Amino acid sequence: GRKSQTRRLLNPQPDQASDPSGEGQWGMLNRHEYWMPAAEFRPYAPGDRLYVKEAVCWVSGWGWRYRADNDDLAEKREAREVSRWRPSIHMPRWASRLTLTVTEVRVQRLQEISYLDTCAEGVDCETCAAMGQSACYRKGCGASREAFRTLWNSLHGPDAWAQNPWVVALTFTVQRGNIDQIGGAK
Repeated sequence: GRKSQTRRLLNPQPDQASDPSGEGQWGMLNRHEYWMPAAEFRPYAPGDRLYVKEAVCWVSGWGWRYRADNDDLAEKREAREVSRWRPSIHMPRWASRLTLTVTEVRVQRLQEISYLDTCAEGVDCETCAAMGQSACYRKGCGASREAFRTLWNSLHGPDAWAQNPWVVALTFTVQRGNIDQIGGAK
């Protein structure tokens, strides 16, 4: 429930001299340079709705279960009434229960993340985690930025932070409910 922002790699990555966040034009595709408005490289726009994919499994007599709920399925596993967990990438759209509405889209270098943005990403520093609350009052700190760097490297490779790639920073609100019941999606 803490996360209200996410970063995704910008694809394709512009060349070093380009500025995708500006008004200029840039681009490379399949090793061929081409030019178009930078705004067209933003794959999302405010108002877009996205559904969250989660790891799920089928439990006989209970229906679909979501790994994020940390349900205790030990008894059902022993009775072989639980299917194997399906990775989130295979979760069907109709099983979604969280819908994100994009409120802001920014294109920036990864290392331009602010302390406040690290909190919006749902990352806490060790002090905040140990206290069970935000020691920096959800405004972020150098330690929360370091925690985000560690998380980014764990997801994208040991040198991913140092490469400082262009990213799309999405800010969103969370609605509980299936995307088709709430509204359209991108």
